[in-house]
Amino acid sequence: MSAAGVLFLPIRIGETGIRDRMAMAPMTREFSADGVPGVIVSAVHGAGREIMPQLWHVGVKGSATAVNR
Repeated sequence: MSAAGVLFLPIRIGETGIRDRMAMAPMTREFSADGVPGVIVSAVHGAGREIMPQLWHVGVKGSATAVNR
């Protein structure tokens, strides 16, 4: 199997099983309406995909927000 082919294999992470190893880059609440990425989450679920919370973040580099000033 090619290295790229591995991306399409299912994987289990703890109790969560996912059908492939594709992941969307994390988005910050800073860029979501009202700080909640609800529309994105609804779209992901509507497409039959899963979404998981990001457990750790080092901040937004080069962006002066109220959180990292």
